[in-house]
Formats: sequence, C-alpha cells, structure tokens
Amino acid sequence: MERKERLSGEAESFLARWSRRKDEARHEAAAMPEVPSPPEQTTNDRPLESPPRLLTDADMPPIDSLRYEDDWSGFLSPGVSEGLRGEALRRLFSSPELNVTDGLDSYSGDYTCFEALGATVTADMRHQIERLLEAAGSAEPSPDATVAASAVDGWSAAAPMETAGLGDVSPDPSEDAGG
Repeated sequence: MERKERLSGEAESFLARWSRRKDEARHEAAAMPEVPSPPEQTTNDRPLESPPRLLTDADMPPIDSLRYEDDWSGFLSPGVSEGLRGEALRRLFSSPELNVTDGLDSYSGDYTCFEALGATVTADMRHQIERLLEAAGSAEPSPDATVAASAVDGWSAAAPMETAGLGDVSPDPSEDAGG
C-alpha cells in the first residue's frame, strides 16, 4: 500500500516517510550477514604491548637528584601522591631555566622599596590630616600660608607636617582605604 502511494505521486507526510525509512533500514540490517571481526594483528610478529604500568611514589626518583633536563612526566601519573607531585612541580618551576622574567612584566618589579615623600603633602595626606583634626575636636586648623597654598595649588605643593599644626602625628594611609 505504501509503495502504491509513493508510485501514485501523492505527497507522503513527514512521519509516514520517516517510519517507512526506519522500517527499510531494519530490514536491510537483518538481511546483512554478520562479518566476524578480524583477529588481533601484531606488528612485526610482536605481541601487542600491554598498557603502561601505573607509577607510584615508590617508583619516583629522589627529587633532589633531578635536573631541569630530566623527565618529570612520571610525577604526573595518577598513582603519585598529591604531596610528592606538588613538591616535584615546585622544584621544577623554581629551577633557574624556568624562573626568568623578561623585564616587561608589570608584576616583576620590587614594589616594597619606594622613595620617601620627604616634605611633600599629598591630597590624601591632607585629607587624612583634616580627619585627624576633626576627630581631635579642633574646629579649624590654624590657617598657615603653606597649607593654604598647598590646598589651592593641589597635591604638588610641599608642606611639612609641623606647619599643619600636627607635630608628630603621621597620617595612616590604610585608614583611608578601610573607610
């Protein structure tokens, strides 16, 4: 009946065509004889190699004896403990061959050493001074020519801490960042 519809030129719906093609594929698969798989073949008359043995901590050489040129891949085996793997990787990446910076990295500089500001009072320091004076209860700092000039001139003017009337009080920049 399906063949008659197809030959008659009537349009076959999508589901009917899908069902028919699925049935045809089943019949073709059942009609095909099963082909046995070929036997395992060897290369050059050698048997196939067995899977590699899982390496453990006992199989690893002492880390102190390894150099950069040696094979470190054994430490990445799943049988090696995390502690030994981490120690080996730390040792490998701290070797001089891998521990070289190119000078263009922005994080490679030594940011612990910096020049002292001397008598320069920055805008942040001025703000910190004002906060300390307000906290101390002083309504207004004494108007000093250098402090007033530095407030007008911006952060570039130099004004020592003593002229601001604080004496030995030094502003803490971490307080400003914290709140």
